[in-house]
Amino acid sequence: MLMDQPRKNEVTKTTIHFGGNDVPVSVRARCEVLTNKGFSSYGEDKIFNLAFSNPIGTETFLECSKKAKSVLIIVTDATRPTPTSKVLEHLYPGISKHPYVKFIVATGSHRAPTEKELESMFGRFYEEFKSRIFVHDSKKDSDVVYVGKTSRGTEVSFNKMVLDTDLLVPINSVEPHYFAGFTGGRKSFLPGVSAFKTIEMNHSHAIEPGAQPLRIKGNPVAEDMNEALGFIKHKKIFAVQTVMSGGNSLFAAFVGDIRGSFEAAIKSALDLYSVPLSKKGNIVVTVAAPPLDLNLYQAQKALEHGWPALEKGGIMVLVAKCWDGIGEPAFFELLSRVKTKKEIDDMLKKKYVLGHHKAARIMSMCTDFELWAVTGLDDKFVINAKMKPYNDVQTAIDDAILKIKSRGLEPSVVVLPNGGLIVPRVKR
Repeated sequence: MLMDQPRKNEVTKTTIHFGGNDVPVSVRARCEVLTNKGFSSYGEDKIFNLAFSNPIGTETFLECSKKAKSVLIIVTDATRPTPTSKVLEHLYPGISKHPYVKFIVATGSHRAPTEKELESMFGRFYEEFKSRIFVHDSKKDSDVVYVGKTSRGTEVSFNKMVLDTDLLVPINSVEPHYFAGFTGGRKSFLPGVSAFKTIEMNHSHAIEPGAQPLRIKGNPVAEDMNEALGFIKHKKIFAVQTVMSGGNSLFAAFVGDIRGSFEAAIKSALDLYSVPLSKKGNIVVTVAAPPLDLNLYQAQKALEHGWPALEKGGIMVLVAKCWDGIGEPAFFELLSRVKTKKEIDDMLKKKYVLGHHKAARIMSMCTDFELWAVTGLDDKFVINAKMKPYNDVQTAIDDAILKIKSRGLEPSVVVLPNGGLIVPRVKR
């Protein structure tokens, strides 16, 4: 990992992804640009070949597929950087002539992918398999089956295709997640192919102190997900976990037993995504790089990772085009009508609604610092989301520096070019 060193009284030039372009910006203040420029010395094909030749805790995929009467490949939706089509290249020998192979898009509570997104996800395999691709709908009760209740009270229901298939093949990318610790692994099932009620009950723990990025043990959301996975422990699962670098190139891959491959991927992801920071800044520019720039609901993850890098009373600048608008309506509706964090806290004590945890976390941020946002959204939506609107990255940075100077302080800027993945680790 590399890190741009802080420089006083110099202009730091860098680029920030916004609106499909890499926008050049100049920071006229002390600045640290945190990047995870990690890359593998192996090529992509060699990484995958090594992984598939050495599965963790199980037979090879080809051997597993030959023994299975039916195969269900579980793929992530367009909000994740998972290289699905590239993984399918390596699964293809085991599925091309199999008599019963289906695919399900693990949308969780997200919207269904568009045709264009499906084509991008499946690549050259889309035309061959499109008649066998199904999209999970968490709100369609007839599609899910109840399997049990966790010790935290989460009523777990999975898509019935999961229960009706011999061999399950979840394909994941493993990166930091602001309240589940990491994506990947068990998240293919919860929230991936779970009922809406299951997702809502699990995510209600996101407001608890232990729900933090990079944390699995002692994380109530992660532990609840793991327990839910136990309800299908009788099922044969051959998991594919990928770790992607900030440039969406393959950094590592692990396959086989879902728990073993996930644990191996976590170690790799921790090395890649946890980046040292010499000192907190009073300005943080955090970029929701694709695919998290899809909407404000997804882009909020970049705010979460910028939080540890910002001094109390500072300014957080979110950069996200938000091509698809706001995202989850419950999150925005609540955020629009409350004025204080206490209002949300009181409401959550009475009843939790999926998406409300993000509104609560944004209101918590507003008590600690100012939130600004460079987006493609109408200003009124940004203002209702408790942020100051901008449509130009350089202007927002310049204004933030001027505001800090107006307080009689020396500006100190931290830039996270991929704020959805990088988690700053402040040096002690």
